[in-house]
Amino acid sequence: TYARNHDASFYSAFGGEHTVDVHRIFKNFNADENDPESYIFAPTDKYLKDITNAGTKVFYRLGASIEHDFKYGTYPPASFEKWAKICEHIISHYNEGWAEGFNYNIEYWEIWNEP
Repeated sequence: TYARNHDASFYSAFGGEHTVDVHRIFKNFNADENDPESYIFAPTDKYLKDITNAGTKVFYRLGASIEHDFKYGTYPPASFEKWAKICEHIISHYNEGWAEGFNYNIEYWEIWNEP
């Protein structure tokens, strides 16, 4: 059984659907993407821990949740190369333990599923 992380809207304790958005984990795009201190993993860590503790596998979408009444983090990144590096670090955090992360072995990663 899989849980799509873009269904996080049901996880209101930490920001609902935006809990897992790349721009919520890495809020300041001008920050150093190689510095673990530039990332705010705690809300997403808690969300994914709850999913895995329930015996469910994670289907992780790297991107942003689309708001239909206003724009929130839906613009293309200023640098696609930097955004890709940020995503690499998010993947490493959850699969390789980077930045005091985890070894969840998440198999399915979707890249920004909406234009």
